[in-house]
Amino acid sequence: MATNTKHSGDDGEGEGEEKNSSGNKRESIRPELSYDKVASKLLKDSLLLTALELHAELLENGIEVPRLRDYFSNPAHFEVTSVPHKESSPSILRRTSSLNTFDSTEDFPPYSEDGDRTDEKVAVLEFELRKANETINQLRAILTQATEKEKVSSPDTEADTESLEEKKSYPHEKRAINFLIQEYLLSHNYKLTSVTFADENTNQDLEDWDDVGLNTPKPPDVLHLYRDYGHHVIPPKETADFSCDVDFVTEMMDAERRIWESTKEELTENQRLLEEKTETLQQEKDSLDELAQKLESDFRQLQASRRRASLQDRMLHIPPELNRYPSEPSEPAASEKEQQDERVSVATMEELGCINECKREVSKALKRLLVDKISELDSESRLSAELASIAETADDVVSLLGRSLPQVVRLVKKNGREELLPLILCAVLTHPDPRTRDVLSNLLFNLIPRPDEAQRRMILAGCVAFAQQAGFQRVQAELLPQCWEQVDHKVIERRMLVAQSCGALAPYMPGDMVSSLLFSILRQLLSDDKSPAVKCHAIHSLAALTLYMDDVEKYQQVKEILISTLDASDESLVEATLKLFLPAVALWAVERRALSDLIVKYLDYLQSAIKKKGDSDHDTRCIHLVTVLRHFLPFLFYSTLRPFIPADRLDDNQDWSVYASRFPAAISELADIKKIVGNDYRSVALFDVHVSRENFEQTDELSWISTELVHRLLGISDQLSLSSTNLIEVWCTFVREVAQYFGYRYTVVKIKVVFESKFQSDRELLEKEFNSGVPCSYRTASHVVYAMGVLMAFIGREEYQQALDAFLRETIPAFASFGCPMESLRSTVEKLVLSAQSRELCSKSLRELCMHKVPSVRAAAVSLLEFAVGEGNDEVLSSQVLQILITLSLDPDVNVRMATISPFARILATSHDKSLLERAHIQFQSFFDDPYYDDHYPIKFEMLKALTKYGPQTEPKYRDDVILPRLAVTARKNNTMQNPGLKKDFALAMLEVYNALCCCCILVMGGIPRAGRPRAR
Repeated sequence: MATNTKHSGDDGEGEGEEKNSSGNKRESIRPELSYDKVASKLLKDSLLLTALELHAELLENGIEVPRLRDYFSNPAHFEVTSVPHKESSPSILRRTSSLNTFDSTEDFPPYSEDGDRTDEKVAVLEFELRKANETINQLRAILTQATEKEKVSSPDTEADTESLEEKKSYPHEKRAINFLIQEYLLSHNYKLTSVTFADENTNQDLEDWDDVGLNTPKPPDVLHLYRDYGHHVIPPKETADFSCDVDFVTEMMDAERRIWESTKEELTENQRLLEEKTETLQQEKDSLDELAQKLESDFRQLQASRRRASLQDRMLHIPPELNRYPSEPSEPAASEKEQQDERVSVATMEELGCINECKREVSKALKRLLVDKISELDSESRLSAELASIAETADDVVSLLGRSLPQVVRLVKKNGREELLPLILCAVLTHPDPRTRDVLSNLLFNLIPRPDEAQRRMILAGCVAFAQQAGFQRVQAELLPQCWEQVDHKVIERRMLVAQSCGALAPYMPGDMVSSLLFSILRQLLSDDKSPAVKCHAIHSLAALTLYMDDVEKYQQVKEILISTLDASDESLVEATLKLFLPAVALWAVERRALSDLIVKYLDYLQSAIKKKGDSDHDTRCIHLVTVLRHFLPFLFYSTLRPFIPADRLDDNQDWSVYASRFPAAISELADIKKIVGNDYRSVALFDVHVSRENFEQTDELSWISTELVHRLLGISDQLSLSSTNLIEVWCTFVREVAQYFGYRYTVVKIKVVFESKFQSDRELLEKEFNSGVPCSYRTASHVVYAMGVLMAFIGREEYQQALDAFLRETIPAFASFGCPMESLRSTVEKLVLSAQSRELCSKSLRELCMHKVPSVRAAAVSLLEFAVGEGNDEVLSSQVLQILITLSLDPDVNVRMATISPFARILATSHDKSLLERAHIQFQSFFDDPYYDDHYPIKFEMLKALTKYGPQTEPKYRDDVILPRLAVTARKNNTMQNPGLKKDFALAMLEVYNALCCCCILVMGGIPRAGRPRAR
C-alpha cells in the first residue's frame, strides 16, 4: 500500500507564501465548501489514503461522491509504469497484488511516522473486500442474464438442435453440469467415482452451487431432468417446397410423411396424457392404501377393546348380594355355544404395544407357540382379564374399585391377597408422587411372602400390564430395581418370581436393555442360585430373551449357557433346556448359519464319551448326547429349507401335506418341523424336487451334511460296542431320523452310498487278511446302524426292501467265508425281526441262505434263523422254518447240525402248537440219544447253552420227563471223562443248566460247586 508522501522539494519561501495564501482562502471559501471539492483537493494533492478514508466514511453514512467512486474503482490509477521514478515522487504508486486499490498489508512498514497503522490496515482490507464482492456479484449477474437470454433464444428445429450439440459448452455450463454429476454420484453411493471426478476438477468446488457463478437457484437433479425431457416436444415449423418441375411420387411421399408425423404427434400426446392419468391413478391408489391401513388399524384397536370388554363380562362374577348398585343396560349376550367355543386369551403382542420384535425368521405358528410356552402367563382367570384391561381414567378407577372391593372384603382375611393386585397396580400407574410409586412397586413384589405358582402368575400379569401402560422407561426405573433386590432373597419363591418376570417383561423392553440388564439377572441366577426350580424358571425366561436378542457376543454367552445346562446333574433343568431353551438357541444359530458348529461340538462330545467304556454311566451319558443331537435335527433340516422359502411359485391351493408324511414323530413340541415351517410344506416340495435332479447344486448346509456329517455318523457307528444295546438302538433312531428328514432321494445319493462304500472296502480288507492267515476280529455296529437306521427309514419302498435283501445276501456269506465273529449280524437280525415290515423279508432271506452250497454259510444262516423263529406265527414255522431245521439237522456238516440246536430250543420255548412241539421234541431228543454225539463235546456244550437260555420257558412236563433225566445221564458220563479241564468246564455248564431249570442259586467257589438257597421265580 502506498503511503502519504510529504512535499520535500519546496523551499522556505514557497512554504511561507502558501501558508499566508491558504489562511486567506479558508476565510473566504468556508461557506461554499462541499465534499466534491474536498475530494478534488485531496486527489490533486495525492492525499490518497485520506481520500480513501473519507470515501469509506461517506459510504457508511449513505453518501457517495462520484469523483471518489470513479477514482478508486479504476485500476489504471494504480498500474506500475515502466518509467523510472524516484522514491520521493508523489504521483506514482507501486503496483501490488490488488486490482482495485492498495492491496496487501504486508507493504506497510511496521512503524511509520504516525505510529501504529493497524486501524488503517483493517479499513483498507474491509474496503477491498466490499469492492471484490461487488465485482463478483456484477459478474454473476451478467453471466446469469446471458444464460437466460440463451435459454429464451434456444433452437426450435432439429437442425438447430444438432448445431447446438456441436457447439462448444461455456465454462459456467460445464461447471453446472459437473456439480449435477457430482451430486448424482454421491446420492447413489458411487463414492470412488465421485472422488476421482473431484480430483479431475480441482478448479471447482463440486459441493457448492455458488461456485458455479450463477445467481439462479440450484436446478433439479439429473434423474429429474431426464424424466422431464420427454415432456418437451419441439413443434415443427411449417415449410413449403417450391419447384418448377412436378414430381407426383415425391408429393405423395411428402403427404404420407406429414400424415405419419401427425399421427406420431397424436400418439405421443396420447401417451403423455395416459402417463399423466396413470400417475394420477397411482396417487389415488396410494391414498386409498393409506386409508385402508388406517381403517385396518382402527379396526384392530376396536377389536382389542371389544375383546377386553368381553373378557371383563365373561370373567367377572360378582355375587348378587354384594352388588348393591344397579347396572347399566348391556348389549345382547352371545349364545351359549359361542361362549363355550370362545377361548379366553390375552391380546396379541401388536395390540398390547410391544416395542420389541422377535429377531428370528420363523413361522407365526412356532413363534406363537414359543411365546405361549415361555411367557408362563395365565390367560384364563378373572384377574388376568382385570389386569389386561387396567384402568386409564378416573372413571375406570372407580369402576375397578367397584369390581375388586367385594372380592377383597371376602378374601383379604385369608390367603387371597392377590385380589389387591389390580388396586396396587392402578395406584402405581396413576399416582403422581415417585416416592409413593416406589413404595407401591415394592409392595407389588412383597405382597405375598411365599407366592405359589398361581400367585406368581398373577403378579407377572400385573407387571406385564404395567409395562403396557407405563412404557419401558418406567419399567426400568420402577420395576427392575425391585427385581434386582429380590435376586438374592432367601425365599426360593421370590427368586422364582424374579426369573419369571424377566421373561414376561422382555417383549416390552428395548433390545439393548434385554441384552444387558435382563440377561445379567438371569445369568446370575443360573450361575449362583442353588435351587433347581429357580434355574428352570431362569432357563424359561432366557429362552424368551433369546428371541429378542441379536448381539454376536451375547450369542456366544448363550451358547455356553446351553452347553452347561445340558450337562447339569438335575434332570428337571436338563428337560427344561431341551424342550424350551435349545429350540430358541437353535433358531438363533440357524439365523447366524452356526448350527453346524453346535452339532459338531456334540458329535465330538459323543465320540469322547464312547471311548470311556469303563465308566459306570457310560451308556447313560452317550444316550443323553444322542438325545441332544435329535433335538437339533429338525432345525438342521430347516436350515436347508431356508433357500426355498418363500415358495410363492407353487400353487397354494394344492395339498402339499403329502410331503410331510415322511417326517418322524417330533421329539418335543417345539422341535417339530411341522410347527417350524408353519404347516407350509411348499418349501419341502421344492427341496425334494431340487435334490431329485441329477448332480444337483449343493448349498453350504447340504455340502456340510454330505461331506462331514454323514462320515461322522459312520465313524461313530464303528466305535459303538455291540454290548451297548440301548445306545445302539438310540443311535439307529437318530440315523433313521436323519434319513427321514432329508428324504428318500437325498438318502440314496448322499448317505446310503457312503455306508455301502465302507462295507465294500471292509470286505476287501477281510478277504486280504483271510488269505494271509490273520485271524478275523471284525466287530462293528455299523451294519446294525445301516440296516436299522438307513434302510429302515423307507422300508415301505420296494427299492429299500431290495437293498435290505441284497445287504443280507452279501454280508452273511462274507462273514461266514472269512471266519468273522457273528455278533454284528446277530444284533442286526435281532433288531430287524422286531419290525413287522422287515421280519418277513429277513426271514425269507435267511431261509434261502440256509440252502447255500457252502457249509459255513448254511451254518451262519441257520444260527441267525434263531431270532426269526420266536417272532413268527406257528403256521409259518411249521410250514417253512421247521422243515428247514429238520433238513439241516441231517446235514453232512456237523457244524450245520450243531447250528440247528438253538433254533429248536427256541421253538420249544415259544411255540404253542402241539403238532409243531411234538416234531421239535423228537428232533431235540435225538441230540441226547444219538450215540454219535456222546463224544462230540462241542454239540454237548451247544445243547447245555441252549437249555440254559430257553430251558426255563419249555413245558414243565417235557422238562421233567425228558430234559432232566437226560441231563443226569450226561452228568454221569461226564464223571468218567479223562480230561480234567474239559471235565470241569462241562460240570460248570451243567450247573448253569441246573441253576436255570430248578431256579436255584449256585455259588461256585474255588472251582467246587455248592448249592445255595432257592432263588425266587
